[in-house]
Amino acid sequence: MKSYKKITFLLLLFFGSVLFFPSLMWADAADAPTTAGDKPLQVHVLDNGSVEILEKTKQVLFIKPLVYTSQDWHGPNGRSWYVVSGQAPNLQVKFSLPNNVSANLKTSIEVLKSGIHVRYSLKPSGLAQVLRVAAQLDFLYDDWAGGPYQMGSTLGTLPGAQPLDPELDLAHSDDSFSLGPSSTFGDLTVNLKTQGLHSTFYSSKWKQRFYVTLSHNEPTDKAWEWKAGEEKVYDFTVSFNRKLVQQPVSYEPKRPFPYREEDVTFTNEKAGVTLAGTLTLPNQGGPFPAVLLINGSGKNTRDGLGWPHRFLVLSDYLTRHGFAVLRYDKRGVGSSSGDYDKATVGDFAEDAFAGFEYLKHRKEVNPLKAGLIGQSEGSLSAPMVAARSKDAAFIVLLSGLGQDCKTQDYIEWLRQWKVERRSDEYIAFNTRIYNRVMNELVGSQNEAEAKSRISKVIQDEMAKKYDSKELTELQSAVPKWADYPFPYSNYKYFENYDPRPVLEQVTCPVLDVAGGKDLCVPPDVNIPAIEKALKDGKNPEFTSKVFPDLNHTLIHTITGDWEEWSDDFPKPYAPEVLEYVTDWIEKHMK
Repeated sequence: MKSYKKITFLLLLFFGSVLFFPSLMWADAADAPTTAGDKPLQVHVLDNGSVEILEKTKQVLFIKPLVYTSQDWHGPNGRSWYVVSGQAPNLQVKFSLPNNVSANLKTSIEVLKSGIHVRYSLKPSGLAQVLRVAAQLDFLYDDWAGGPYQMGSTLGTLPGAQPLDPELDLAHSDDSFSLGPSSTFGDLTVNLKTQGLHSTFYSSKWKQRFYVTLSHNEPTDKAWEWKAGEEKVYDFTVSFNRKLVQQPVSYEPKRPFPYREEDVTFTNEKAGVTLAGTLTLPNQGGPFPAVLLINGSGKNTRDGLGWPHRFLVLSDYLTRHGFAVLRYDKRGVGSSSGDYDKATVGDFAEDAFAGFEYLKHRKEVNPLKAGLIGQSEGSLSAPMVAARSKDAAFIVLLSGLGQDCKTQDYIEWLRQWKVERRSDEYIAFNTRIYNRVMNELVGSQNEAEAKSRISKVIQDEMAKKYDSKELTELQSAVPKWADYPFPYSNYKYFENYDPRPVLEQVTCPVLDVAGGKDLCVPPDVNIPAIEKALKDGKNPEFTSKVFPDLNHTLIHTITGDWEEWSDDFPKPYAPEVLEYVTDWIEKHMK
């Protein structure tokens, strides 16, 4: 739920920009296996040079270039996608390393008959201290890779070799390396061939996936000097027993749309804030049933945070099915005025109320069939609007919150730690830090006081002596908690907020759609709380729907881990969510 947690991880996933360069020539496509299944796979290239393989809309393989220094992993990131077409895309990206050193990355991809040929070329602009330069392949799904360590006895086992440990060098060859015939995942077989690279297999004890890291045989126990202009080239082929095709997966709708778009503004007069948004209207008929979309946490524009823009996808789907839809930039974001950092959930709800009033009074809208959809943090705002505006026809909560937010916040952290398989010592240590930090936040009267009090907590924790090696290591990360509960206004409001009294005042039909692997707002504790509050308020019209394999952002996932809904693995709402929500609204409008 919290944007801080997403941003913390995204800082490890790197940023970059892109230029196109002339294409390179590649090995003969006839070198690739020719066996093809009846369910072709698709290849996409990220504008940072990374590559993904998709089975329909499910990502099954992700390849990315990385540089590891003593300070962390580094590399480019991007949010725009290029579909591999007849000519191989050749991308160049510049990204930052420590000590004001930049690195230049060139990527070239060729689609063979049933595989892809990838070449990464990296050069630093100055003298860099690094531990490893690598290309990393992530196999993401259980039905491909099995659970942690499951593949250790088969994947990459060489003739006469012992079964693999969780982390073990597989081979170092001047010619080529293959994972071998036993690297079969479901009905797919992957063969990885590299030229002159050192390959390491790693199955994470935290994540239900495994990695193959390709690197030059550099020392990993101490930093080495990577000189300016010194080139590292990673040249390898990943082939499948299925045909690879070049058709794109349509993540975002493309203009021109078969409906009308209008840029609009509306005003929260109480706060003196003007919100800017987009109203979409079907071309024919009217007045139309209508929906206001209320975004989740973070500095979201009308289209949504990151890419693909989920609110654009949702708006497009609803409008194509006959709804007028209003989506807008949050306060202080995009073209909307105001100060995002000083706003609370209550302030965002006031903005949403102003948007709902504007929407209902449009001549193209049937005010008796207007409702709200709130995502995550927006699921707190939607009931506030519906309780105040008694003519709301319905509300839909996407990953809706139903329990007090202080409890919810801690459960979010706890479930993330557990899915990462953290030790009891780790959980107990961080639970204590979390409680101390949040108590100081809630007990403070202003931001300056909160920062001062939290700083004292951190100083106290850093001064403690531990016999445990693990606790000593954990102690070094304590200062990171100083950034967590900010911006101050919204976090303090959130920690003190309980949505149940407001839910008791909602009289219109309510739908809550949740992911069974949502670690942030787990449905097993939130859906019963929502249902009880509505029943206490004598509202009989509550429907809940849990999609077992979806996460907090309602996309397909392995574990629900925050890492799996980062910008490195972008997906829109699962299609079944869009269909279910639309059908439910059509059946429950007043």
